[in-house]
Amino acid sequence: MKDIVLIHGTWCDGSVWGEFATELEKLGLRVHTPSLRYHDLPYKDVEEKVAKVSLNDYVEDIVELVESLDEPPIVLGHSLGGLIAQLVGVKTKVEGLILMGTAPAAGIFAFYPSNIVCFYKHFLRWGFWKKSMPPYKHVFYDYCMNNQDPEDKEREYAKLVPESGFISFQMALPFLDKQKGIYVDFDKIKEPVLVITGTD
Repeated sequence: MKDIVLIHGTWCDGSVWGEFATELEKLGLRVHTPSLRYHDLPYKDVEEKVAKVSLNDYVEDIVELVESLDEPPIVLGHSLGGLIAQLVGVKTKVEGLILMGTAPAAGIFAFYPSNIVCFYKHFLRWGFWKKSMPPYKHVFYDYCMNNQDPEDKEREYAKLVPESGFISFQMALPFLDKQKGIYVDFDKIKEPVLVITGTD
């Protein structure tokens, strides 16, 4: 049975995969849905602990999981999870990568008006790089679940937790990041990569 590791995106935890994970299991895959560091804790605890977590912290946790498996798994990441998946693919052996609406690595233009609208509130907070980023309701409703029913939006929004402010700094200002967190050495990824995206 082939393993597949699903890496969620900003503000979520491993439970976000729901029926998607179930359908993959029906295909005969052994599905792993880890929560990024601290994301499975109660909201207030996440808010206190996650603020200064780095991308490398998330990557190390997923690499540890991948290397604990009997064989290299397929690694699938959504949004922030897509960037993490690429960084994992650089550090350890995987069967292949699936990137769904992946967050951009360094060198990929990301300053679109929609991105600015989504996150400007966080970046206007003094010391944003050391404060957790709360899930902004208008962003989630208008950009993450813009095609879903209102009751689905409410249900999913209620599950969200804060995200690392330091990672928002790494992604927005990579040239100031001493850790070079979002720089992916693409030459080190030799396995197949499937990128999935779309306008809706």
